[in-house]
Amino acid sequence: MAAFTAAFILGASSKNTAFCPLDQTAAFSSAAAQTGKFEAEGWRVRKDESRFWACFVINAIKDANGEIVGFAKITRDLTERRARR
Repeated sequence: MAAFTAAFILGASSKNTAFCPLDQTAAFSSAAAQTGKFEAEGWRVRKDESRFWACFVINAIKDANGEIVGFAKITRDLTERRARR
């Protein structure tokens, strides 16, 4: 969907990957850290910089002690569904 390979994404900083500038500035990770999960819809950016409408979920990943060790982001392309509205 966004054209990022696993090798590119795994272990990479969110500032260099599929988290668009809105994700980095809008405190989504902060919300996910507080509640464990954040869900929203909005424009996303592919690796080629084209945009698509998506539903996305950011989950906090915790270690055995409950400390946050990272975040997982799942994105679903809803462009076609949005165009049908």
